[in-house]
Amino acid sequence: MAYAEAGGIPVRSDVLSELSTQPKYAWMKAYNDSMKIGQQVLGYAEGPAVEQIIGLRLNQALIGEMSSAKALNTMATEIRDVFARSGRKTGLLPPLPE
Repeated sequence: MAYAEAGGIPVRSDVLSELSTQPKYAWMKAYNDSMKIGQQVLGYAEGPAVEQIIGLRLNQALIGEMSSAKALNTMATEIRDVFARSGRKTGLLPPLPE
């Protein structure tokens, strides 16, 4: 409850239900409803690490900190490394021209 009241997104449906009755947290009802039918897009063990890499590099490209090609190339290398550390057989396509 305290986590949600401090601005975090709660993961417990009872917290979402209770707080959604307050106007400040009205969005939580829709979020709670969607949790019942939502699916994890990256449904594999490395998913959270891959998602973090994708989010970081896309944001760097969006704010101009890195070109889009550089961001995608960096992302590809980092994701390959995550999978390689997990023992997965993987590869890497040729980099995009930067």
